[in-house]
Amino acid sequence: MSDDGGPVFRPFSVDPRSFRPIAPGEERDCFDLLSDASMFRHMNPENIMKIVQQMESVEVRHGQILLQQGEPTKRAYLLSKGVCSRHRVEDGQTHIIDESGRQVFASLHLINEDPTFSTVVCKSDTCSLYSITSSKFNDVLNKNPEVSREVIVSLAREVRRNITVKRTPLFEQHPKALKSPLLVYSIAAGVESFFRSALNTILNAHLAGQRITGFSSLFPNMHQQFIIRIMYINGFKGIRSYLDNHVDPETIDPRISPAFGSFLIAITPGVCMTPISSLLEAANVTQNTEPLWRRWTRGLVPRGCREIIFGIGLNQLSDWFEERLPFIANDQLRNAAGSLMAGVASGYCSHVVHNLCTLKLMFPNQSYGQHFETLAGKWLPAVTDFGIAPERRLQVSQILAVFAPRGLMIRTSQIVGSFIILNGVIAALSHKNL
Repeated sequence: MSDDGGPVFRPFSVDPRSFRPIAPGEERDCFDLLSDASMFRHMNPENIMKIVQQMESVEVRHGQILLQQGEPTKRAYLLSKGVCSRHRVEDGQTHIIDESGRQVFASLHLINEDPTFSTVVCKSDTCSLYSITSSKFNDVLNKNPEVSREVIVSLAREVRRNITVKRTPLFEQHPKALKSPLLVYSIAAGVESFFRSALNTILNAHLAGQRITGFSSLFPNMHQQFIIRIMYINGFKGIRSYLDNHVDPETIDPRISPAFGSFLIAITPGVCMTPISSLLEAANVTQNTEPLWRRWTRGLVPRGCREIIFGIGLNQLSDWFEERLPFIANDQLRNAAGSLMAGVASGYCSHVVHNLCTLKLMFPNQSYGQHFETLAGKWLPAVTDFGIAPERRLQVSQILAVFAPRGLMIRTSQIVGSFIILNGVIAALSHKNL
């Protein structure tokens, strides 16, 4: 990404010499596409042809920039073949507005050459487009009052119905730009560490069938947890920012797709932070008396899966949900709602691997199979009471252990609270000069 938080694009734009007059065989294609565009949909065919006759055609290559956000809109484009993407930077964060195979770009900004709303880039190998300059478009309007009136009617209808909605794909979310990221992440992690410790202690006691002895027992080894938690959250956020700035998913490996490259980038923070998470969990668990250097290795594999889910939820899914809540006007409420939804999804998806790695940490001498039997056994009395046939009880208990496990509400509440605290504090401090 660039220093302002925008994505890194190849440094070449469309050569003005690439434009050529529309060939006779292209007029019908251009007319059909223009007629389907909302700005011109309500115009008479003869008036649409007056605009078509002033348009040019151009073919561009992958990565070429058609329009740059903030620059005066000198041209509008009508995409005939290929795929273009639109990126807009707001408050230091990049959003993908939409991607489409057939679309009009910049028509609403063309008349007064207003600043372009978003950056438009060719994403396929080649893109074939039709284009009209602002001067030619205004010339058509000035010489044809009826065309002007029909454009105004179409624009009025377009403005009424058009709401720009951000739709960045899940694994292509970009982090917010911060003035002092290390300090902001540390403050957020410090606040969240106490909440997380208390909920984790309650969950561990619930899984082990033990009682909590007092308020202070909710925060065991807090001098260790506090420091490790700050390292942990800074790692998640810092790795995400570094990869976003230095790794392009389209160029990781020519053998993999950009979508899979984005997925690999999204899971990397969770993989990298699994050892730190293991230390944090080991500092919180008092049932295992092994030394810390041995204790932290217990449950490493399922914990890695849990951390990947946590990282995607914190770094990607929260922003994904937040973008899709435009009806919430208040930024902090929208941030909290997005974090809540991401926390519910992440908490539920990670509950099985979390329970397994926690039980392995508390009772290292038992196998994962034995721990899963323990979780399933919690459901046997209820399954028996339900009147399930004896030969089916074990299978039903195992299914319930996966889809309705012990401690689900506690675990989900923990993740929801952590996401709301972390993302809320980060959002609140994002514009502060710390």
